[in-house]
Amino acid sequence: MSTLTAAQLLAQLRQNAAPIQSTATRTNTKAPISEPDQGTIRAYIEQHEPAWLLAFFDLSLEAGWRTADCANLRYDAIDWDAGTVTITVAKQTKAAQARALAKGLKEIREARQAAALSAGDAVAYMTWGAATRDELAAAASPAELDRLGALVASAPRKVDTKRLSADLLARLKGMEAAAFWGDGYVFSRALSASNSARLDSGKPLSRQTVWARFTGVFRACAEQIANAAKLSAYSLRKSFAVALYNAAGRSVAAVMRAMGHSSEAMSLRYMGLDDEA
Repeated sequence: MSTLTAAQLLAQLRQNAAPIQSTATRTNTKAPISEPDQGTIRAYIEQHEPAWLLAFFDLSLEAGWRTADCANLRYDAIDWDAGTVTITVAKQTKAAQARALAKGLKEIREARQAAALSAGDAVAYMTWGAATRDELAAAASPAELDRLGALVASAPRKVDTKRLSADLLARLKGMEAAAFWGDGYVFSRALSASNSARLDSGKPLSRQTVWARFTGVFRACAEQIANAAKLSAYSLRKSFAVALYNAAGRSVAAVMRAMGHSSEAMSLRYMGLDDEA
């Protein structure tokens, strides 16, 4: 019998992201940061913020990961000899798990409808056809729960490996040597300025905490950087995309692959290059 109940399986995946669709639009808070402005922001962080925030800033620009993926980074994901770091990308991985779960629930629905059809029970057939995910999961047998769990466990993981600069690697190594919390997270909640958050160490810093810190930085630099009101922590990921686009000879395909976009137009809008789109 599965060690997870149907309700637990659903709860684990209820907040999963859907696959990335080609409907991205430019927002007012997620513009890329130009290279000169990156330098201005970096200098401010060096002078006024803790070392971990500078490491987070540089990691985001070098790896291009979402805030939550950077925040969840563990030291054992870093290959110090190769100079690389490898993570499981949460959004695409969870989307694959959600699709696998949907497949399993569809099998349960079809099995129940087939049984109702065989018994000549039209009401039951229509009832199962209209059943919700929760109702299907609640009706799952132990064998069907095992099947659901196996489908979710076998869903393909989206793995991404990036090479980091020698300077960032050295700083991360220094952070590991100084870490006293022992939970393995590079950006542990033990680093937080909040007493309540530090008491919850053993977990990574939350996405909200990181966004709030960068919001404060961008606000402080507002008079020195262009379009400051349009910047957020997500701007770091967009800045990575623009840098990749230029480094790859203005290759939209390279950005599509790295970002998981479904069209060139989506990638161009993502980078704020609407004219080229």
